[in-house]
Amino acid sequence: MKKILILAVFLSQVTHAGDFDITQRLSEGDVISADVFNDILDYIELSLATVNSEDLVGTWDIVQTTNSIGCLGSGNIVCSLTGASSPVDSIYRQRSDEVTFTSDGDGTYSFLQANYCSFFQDDGRGSSNQACGNNFAMVDGRFLLSADGANYAYVAEKKSRTRIILSLWAGGSQSFNIIRLDKKNLPPSSPTSLNATISNGVVTLNWTAPAGTVDSYKVMSKDSVEGSYTELVSGIGAVTYTDSLNSGTTRWYRVFAVNQYGESTGSNVVNITAE
Repeated sequence: MKKILILAVFLSQVTHAGDFDITQRLSEGDVISADVFNDILDYIELSLATVNSEDLVGTWDIVQTTNSIGCLGSGNIVCSLTGASSPVDSIYRQRSDEVTFTSDGDGTYSFLQANYCSFFQDDGRGSSNQACGNNFAMVDGRFLLSADGANYAYVAEKKSRTRIILSLWAGGSQSFNIIRLDKKNLPPSSPTSLNATISNGVVTLNWTAPAGTVDSYKVMSKDSVEGSYTELVSGIGAVTYTDSLNSGTTRWYRVFAVNQYGESTGSNVVNITAE
């Protein structure tokens, strides 16, 4: 009984948390395979782990949120934030940009922001309104930077594998800086609703394409419940595939979506037996 209750809690948290995006949803009465359940556990573990420098490597959309009257550290000096929204209820304003984090190959890391400079204190002369770059380090869940004699330690929260929030409160100036990062150039989401039918030893697989760009699909299969999946076919352009089974054989199937940025997690698992 305790195990059943624990399972229910995990599924409730994962499928209803707004920042999480798990494709395989369950309906009343569904039976979940060990493969899908392990994917969910892996997703939870990766998403809730402490952020490290390697997690940031890549290109991200960035949304910066500041106090309504000035930039980080500017106190009552009103900063002219290029591209920022109008203040919302005199509480905050936002602007969007793009930032790329890279590994320098020697154990250190750096970033380059495309149009603005969202991470540093503004001096009231518009220094935050130009592209900038700098070294950074991740230590125990803190995003650390140093520039122009000032040091910064942002709290880093991993909301999912593709969303990270960096936040900093500057008590002396009563200002704040919140940076939301959403990763770009992602592998596809998982195919859904994989279904298998059989007629005269011919298995027909059908599935639903995920949203976003998919270049092709890969079908994995195994012939025993405890066996390992092997690639049955790859490079499929359609959302259907046919396979042949000998009489008395049971086969398990799972489908993966592929694009230029990588491979999705797997679809639901189906199995079918040839009579």
